[in-house]
Amino acid sequence: MKNQIRYIIFCFFCCLFLVHGQHTLSISFGESIHLKKIPQNTLFTIHLGTKEILLNESTINQYVFETPGKYTIDVTTPKQDHLEACSGHKFPQKIFVTVYSVKCTFRSEELVFSKPIKKGIELQGEILSIPIDVKTYRNQEVSSDIGTVSTAGIGITIKATPSENQKVFHTGTYTITYQLQGNAAQQGVIVFDFIDLNHKVQSIPIKIEN
Repeated sequence: MKNQIRYIIFCFFCCLFLVHGQHTLSISFGESIHLKKIPQNTLFTIHLGTKEILLNESTINQYVFETPGKYTIDVTTPKQDHLEACSGHKFPQKIFVTVYSVKCTFRSEELVFSKPIKKGIELQGEILSIPIDVKTYRNQEVSSDIGTVSTAGIGITIKATPSENQKVFHTGTYTITYQLQGNAAQQGVIVFDFIDLNHKVQSIPIKIEN
């Protein structure tokens, strides 16, 4: 009897999640979202201001968000009984999508150092340079902070501080420079975590020389 009561309580909270479950995504303009395990016969209503777009499970991942802004997607899934709902995939009933007005890609293959990073050698202001490709919505001007680059790896204490804290961007290719401080105590791979103009991380691994 106690186990049955516990199961009923579990299903109650499970179904509450299904009713109130939400999901948050962020992409850049001109991109699509990529939802997985969409139940059959699910309907999606996309809202941006007074504009509404109705899609289904076959078309939602094909829809291109051309205009920057904050979208709300109401999700209507087929009704399920309580046991089926609790045992099945919990698909969100509402999705919030932030569409940024800028795209940014670091060119990892063109990253260069003023001096190679070598094991055990202290870095004191050496320069890291990397080009980034920027595309802004309708070529609008975008002012953005340039974030400090953190690193990861065994025995790594290196930090990369941007030479400019802020920069104005249009569509085009720019070279960003960073000053390096710290040490790589062991040979191996160091991962640089660059922060792009949408405050997302783009990671680039670099091999450390002897």
